[in-house]
Amino acid sequence: MPRVKPLVLLNSLAILVIAAAFVWAVRLPAPDAVLSAAPNPSVGIRAVAAGVTVALPINAEPDGHPEPGGAANRATPQGGQNANGTEPASRSVVEPLSSDPTTGTAPLPAAGWIASTAARTGIPSRALQAYAAAASAANASQPACTIGWNTLAAIGLIESGHGTHGGGSVMENGASSRLIIGPQLNGDGYAPIPDTDGGALDGDTRWDHAVGPMQFIPSTWRTAGRDGNGDGIADPTNIDDAALSAAIYLCSAGRNLSTGQDWTDAIMSYNHSADYVAAVRQQANAYAALAEPGG
Repeated sequence: MPRVKPLVLLNSLAILVIAAAFVWAVRLPAPDAVLSAAPNPSVGIRAVAAGVTVALPINAEPDGHPEPGGAANRATPQGGQNANGTEPASRSVVEPLSSDPTTGTAPLPAAGWIASTAARTGIPSRALQAYAAAASAANASQPACTIGWNTLAAIGLIESGHGTHGGGSVMENGASSRLIIGPQLNGDGYAPIPDTDGGALDGDTRWDHAVGPMQFIPSTWRTAGRDGNGDGIADPTNIDDAALSAAIYLCSAGRNLSTGQDWTDAIMSYNHSADYVAAVRQQANAYAALAEPGG
């Protein structure tokens, strides 16, 4: 009998330990709860007046499912990686397609910040200037949006390598040295979109193609296109116009991109793909981590 007491004590202690572990495990939040509770400002916004740059991480998970209608309308985030880089046939004028007065009139980011952040991130300085100016202009017109340059830069990288796909580059005036025309949207791996612009933007009178460094389809450009450099023309092949148009598009529907759900919804509306959302989030976070922290 004396030997039974130690066994009883040991069994009781084991039961208490197991019970305590169970209670601790039950009180842990689910992984989704941790992610949804995390802050999600898609920032990196150049605050010219204050002379500071803010860069915070993006932690949203792709749980929104709005209807597609963004730049590429694709099933997978291939973007400009499959685009064709071709020499510009001409400098034909692309007339403004929107009556919205928003233009890229916000002050340009400081040259020192552009140079330093371009060197840190590998983003071509002229493209970075367009992303930062577009975020500043979009937030000036829609203060609740809080879109950041790093979100635009992540999209620009995925869509066209910041306008370098096909061996081209962004020139000082914001135009592409080689036109970037995406694949024919004929239903073969992409949502089928019959021609909507008579081939004016993409040169194809049968099917639409995504166009320019931010890969806008003509039907979307007709409503989302903005003049980002104040020259009176909304041109999807110009990175200033394309970046501002992307920013305004992402900010639409009253979204606040400092919240995880709105940020996810915005990127999902640009390309209805969870993989695309994850890729943009990862790249935007990488840019935020590398960026010059101050003005």
